[in-house]
Amino acid sequence: MGEQALFDLRNVHLSYGYSNVLDGVDFSLRHGEIHAIVGEHGAGKSSIARILAGLQKPDTGLLVWEGRELAGLSIKSATKLGIELVSQETELFQHQSVAENLFCNRKDIFPGFFYDSHRVLAEAQRYLASMSAEIDAHATMRSLSLPERVLVDILRHLRSKPQLLILDESLERLTAKDFANVRDALRRLTAAGNSVLFITHRIEDIYEIAQRVTIIRKGRRLITDEVSKIDTVSLIKLAYTQVSTSARTGDVNQEFYQFLKFNEAILERLPLNLIVVDGQNAIKLMNHDAMAFFGPKALDCQGQPVERLFDVDNEALRIQILGALLARRGDVLYNASLNLAGHPKNVDIVINPILDGEAYIGSMIIMNDRTEQEKILGQIAVSEKLASIGLLSAGVAHEINNPLETIYNYVDFLKLKISDKMLADTLGLLEEEVESIEHIVENLIVFSEDRAIEVERLDLGELLATLVALVLPNAKKRGVSLDIRHAADGIIVLANRAEMKQVVLNLIKNAFDAMPDGGALRIELAVETSDDIEWALLRVEDSGGGIDAESKDKIFFPFYSTKSQSQGHMGLGLSIIYGIVMRLRGGIEAENLSPSGCRFTVRIPISR
Repeated sequence: MGEQALFDLRNVHLSYGYSNVLDGVDFSLRHGEIHAIVGEHGAGKSSIARILAGLQKPDTGLLVWEGRELAGLSIKSATKLGIELVSQETELFQHQSVAENLFCNRKDIFPGFFYDSHRVLAEAQRYLASMSAEIDAHATMRSLSLPERVLVDILRHLRSKPQLLILDESLERLTAKDFANVRDALRRLTAAGNSVLFITHRIEDIYEIAQRVTIIRKGRRLITDEVSKIDTVSLIKLAYTQVSTSARTGDVNQEFYQFLKFNEAILERLPLNLIVVDGQNAIKLMNHDAMAFFGPKALDCQGQPVERLFDVDNEALRIQILGALLARRGDVLYNASLNLAGHPKNVDIVINPILDGEAYIGSMIIMNDRTEQEKILGQIAVSEKLASIGLLSAGVAHEINNPLETIYNYVDFLKLKISDKMLADTLGLLEEEVESIEHIVENLIVFSEDRAIEVERLDLGELLATLVALVLPNAKKRGVSLDIRHAADGIIVLANRAEMKQVVLNLIKNAFDAMPDGGALRIELAVETSDDIEWALLRVEDSGGGIDAESKDKIFFPFYSTKSQSQGHMGLGLSIIYGIVMRLRGGIEAENLSPSGCRFTVRIPISR
C-alpha cells in the first residue's frame, strides 16, 4: 500500500435539520486496501459512503483525494475519479435484461448510436461466466431473486475496475457461493492497487476480507485499526455497546480493550449466541442468548465437551465444528442446517481461536440464527415466481377464451340438430370437458395482478360463521369435529368478499382432505400487533399427517399438489390463496404440528 492516502475526510460535519449525523469525522482510506466500516443503525456509515460517492455534500470539513483538496464532489466528478457506489437499494432497470443492466452507460459495449443485441448478450454471458455467476444474461431483472439482483449490481460496478468501489450493506445479501466469488474478485481488484470500502453488520465478513476496520458510533469515528489487531468480541462490543458516560474520550480504546478482555459479564450479555470452549473443547461459557437458543440441553452441557450440544441429527455439523476446533483454526460455516429438538434452523457459524500470545487457550463459537431471513427469502422467491406466472396467465387466458367460446357455440348447435341419443350423450361429455377447461382458465386469471378487484370492509367473524355453517354438514359426514374460536369481535379487513370466501373454504377443504378417516379441525380468529400494524390472524389446524419435507417449500407453487390429480386436484388452490393474500399486503405460512397435524396461518392487515 502507498504511503499517501487515496481519500481523506477531515473534520467532516453533516446534519439533517436538527439531527446531527456526522460530528467531526476523520477518515482515511489507503491505496490497495479493503476497508470495512461497522456500527449501529443510524451511526452515520451510509452518510460517509454517500459523501465519498458525491451523492451528499457535507456541511463543513475537507475532502482530500490523493493529497489534493477537493473544492466539492459531485456524482459526475466522483465518477471521473473512478469512484463507484453499490447502494442498499439496487439501482437497476427491472424490465430490462441482465445484459443491458450490466453494460448500462458502458461506452465499450454501447459505443455509438447503433445497438448490437447479439454482441451485448454474448459479452454479458462471457463476463458472467468469467465471474462464476450462474445467471442467464437473457433474463429480465424482475425475474431474478434478491441475492441475484444484488450480485448483478456488484458485477456491473466491478467490471469497470473502479479506483474506489463502495459497497453499502451489499455483501451480506449474497448467497454463500456468490459471496466467495465476489470476495475473490475484490482481492484481485485491490491487488491491482484499487481500493474497496464496504459497510456491513456481518462481523465475520470483516475478518474474512478486510485489512482495516473503522468503528462509527453516533456520527463519530471511535477507532480505526488493523483487523488482525482487534478480536471479534472487542469489535462487536465497541461497535454495538454504549460507551460509559464517565469514560474519557481519549481513553476509550485502552479502557474498552482491558474491560472486554477481563470482564466475563459483558460476554454474557452479547447480542448473539456465543460459546467459549477451552483447549480441551470443554464448554467454559455459554452466554444468555446461546442458553436460550439451545434450550434445556444447554443446562446439561456446561463444562462438558462441546460435541454434546449436537446430537445424531446434527452429525455432519458436529464433525465440521470439531474439525476446526481440533485444528485450532478459524472457520466460517454459512447457512448451515441445525436441528434443535425437531425444529430445523439455518445458522451462520464463526469459529475463532483464542490466543494468549502464541499459546492456544480455547476458541469462540458464534452462531447467528438466520432462519427467519431464509424464510423471508423463500417467500420473496415464491412471490416473484407467481408474478411471472401472472403475466403468462393473463395472456394464456385471453387466447384460450376466444376459441373456447367458439367450441361452446358449436356444441350447443350440434345438440339442437342431433337426435341420436349416443351422439347427444357424447356431446354432453364434450361439454363437461369444455367446462373443465373454462374452470382452469378462470383459476389462471387469478394470478394476473392487472384485474380490477372490488373490495369492501368485511367482518371476518361474521364471514367465518357463515362459512362454518355451510361446511358443518360435510364435516359431520366426514367424521370431523369443529372447534371455532374468536379472540375478538369486529375484526374488519378491506378485501373482496368472494376472494375471502375462497381463501377460507380452500383451507377448510384442504384440512378435510388431510383427514380422510376423520379427525379434529380447529379454526381460530385472532388479532396481533407487530411493527405498529394490527393484523387479523386466521389459523386453520387439522390433525392429519402434516406436510412432508419435500413438499413444504413447494406447496404454494401453481400445479403442485400432494393429492391425486386423477381425483381432479390441479394444484391451484394454495397458489390462488397465496396470490389473494399477497394482494392484500398480507402473508401465509404453513407449519407441521406435534405430534401430528398441520397449521396454516393467514395474516391480513386490519382496516380501521
